[in-house]
Amino acid sequence: MVEYCPATLWAFHHFTKPNSAVYSFVLSAASSRNVSSVLLAQTNAGWFRVTVPQLPMKATAQTYKTPFIEWTRNEFYSPVMYIQFPDTVTVVQRLGVREAQTSGEQVLNWDAQGSVTCKFQSLDRSTDVRDSSSTPSDELSPVRVSELPYNILAPPAAAATFLAPLATQVAFTTDCAQPFAGAVATRKVTPTYPVGLSANHPIRVMVEVALSTDGKLDDAWIWQPSGSAGFDFQTLEAARTSRYEAARAFCQSVPGYYLYVVTFSAGP
Repeated sequence: MVEYCPATLWAFHHFTKPNSAVYSFVLSAASSRNVSSVLLAQTNAGWFRVTVPQLPMKATAQTYKTPFIEWTRNEFYSPVMYIQFPDTVTVVQRLGVREAQTSGEQVLNWDAQGSVTCKFQSLDRSTDVRDSSSTPSDELSPVRVSELPYNILAPPAAAATFLAPLATQVAFTTDCAQPFAGAVATRKVTPTYPVGLSANHPIRVMVEVALSTDGKLDDAWIWQPSGSAGFDFQTLEAARTSRYEAARAFCQSVPGYYLYVVTFSAGP
């Protein structure tokens, strides 16, 4: 598994009046750790820097299902945190992690790297855009059935701590033909139907592909399994031999992830 920053912004939410300048957010990671971080926020009133104190990223078992399979994976989230922007801020256009440092991380060796400056990859709207519990696009799309460990929509409690952002200057630009774009497959290899296997219903497999800034594959792993090692293996091999173009943020190529999705027909 490859991770490009010790923490990632999972979601953020804008509270309407009477908390018009208050935003909540949740961080995520690929393993258990404690992490301190610095967020950058692009707003209607300019850029702000938000220093986030050390937070625990705790494992939570999350179960997903389709009509044909159910599986559980560990995911790692921070507690819900709150930012109190100045009243001049009416819209946060983008929010993301710029710097992060871990302690107690034992899988990817982040502790040894100290403070890491991350390629700024932001969420650009205040919704849970990366949450797989959203309405499935078809019957084979996964649905999250576990309760999430956070409620980002809950108003802050009376004793809640509010982080205070500071105005800052950054060198990011959007002065190019395509300042933002997700990673894409430029040549998507079709997997071979596994020899000796058959299915009485369509089978979907999803592979998460980690891509460097030049679009080269750094790693790939099964995100949505089929329940059959044969179908999973063929899909993983096809994802590894496909070709990709990296994501873009602020006119620069950035490392990130692509979700390679294959649906095998019933049969053969």
